[in-house]
Amino acid sequence: MNLAYKLVENYKSMPDKICLIQKNKKVTYKDLYYKVSNFKKYLEEIGIKKEDKILVLVPMSIELYVTLLAIWSIGAIPCFMDAGFIKNGIKRNEFNDIDAVIGITKYIMYANINSNLRKLKLKINSKIINKLDKKSELKIEDVNEEFYGILTYTSGTTGKPKIVARTHEFLENQGKILEETIKYDKEDIELSTIPIFTLSNINVGITTVIANGNYENLGQSDALKLINQISKNNINRLMASPRLIRSNRKIFNKK
Repeated sequence: MNLAYKLVENYKSMPDKICLIQKNKKVTYKDLYYKVSNFKKYLEEIGIKKEDKILVLVPMSIELYVTLLAIWSIGAIPCFMDAGFIKNGIKRNEFNDIDAVIGITKYIMYANINSNLRKLKLKINSKIINKLDKKSELKIEDVNEEFYGILTYTSGTTGKPKIVARTHEFLENQGKILEETIKYDKEDIELSTIPIFTLSNINVGITTVIANGNYENLGQSDALKLINQISKNNINRLMASPRLIRSNRKIFNKK
């Protein structure tokens, strides 16, 4: 069971439905399918293989989900950090079992702070995703239900850093619970700042608009930009952290 198969199912059943919107950029399930296929092939060509652990330093974006799904398709393991603690987290964690880093330029530079990450030969800038343009079948590596789907490195601010592990089975069950609790409608368009909820949206076929927020400190996001996104995209759902909602409650209530 590999959760990347959800993308294949949606590509076949709803290829032209809008999956993700980021500012003025829209991708359908078909677009996402080919982006993931292209990036998967690129990663394999440069040496990434099944069971490798890949530190993903990509903020919430279309490229984040292309990266996650490409890593899953290989049968490798994506590793994440909280966006608000990346610099400090890189200092505090050892990362002695990481095989490669994929990230934006800023965060790849941060990775050089850590001696183990600095030694890695594979540091891939996520910008390469938008330079790959082919249409080929996405082949997905099978993994068992207990295979790690996501490893999350904590910031270590409360003591020694820890790793939170979630298997593909855990993530699938989490998605089912979200679907039962939230009661998705196929026509919903959701504005989201929460990566794991957006992943669930992709799996069930809901269009997600990636919020134009400050992901290093969501409480400092510009609420007017979010309001403009809501108006422009006919959004009927908002999925955001309590911090963002509380800090901008007056503006949201007026609108």
